[in-house]
Amino acid sequence: MLRKLFGIIMVVIAIASAVLGITLAREHLQWIMLVTNFFEMMVPALVVAALINYLWKSNNCDDCNCK
Repeated sequence: MLRKLFGIIMVVIAIASAVLGITLAREHLQWIMLVTNFFEMMVPALVVAALINYLWKSNNCDDCNCK
């Protein structure tokens, strides 16, 4: 339930920021650009971390007798 609520909230925030980006004048877009730049810098690091986490966990054996 909380996952669905979180997804809905993120979609609403994304749509609201897109609408504000289209309708606001350039001088009022500084905070939207700050958030955008933050995520542009954060996403590659998160992707690499998720890949490493996936690769690390994919080598584990689910059977406890495999050691």
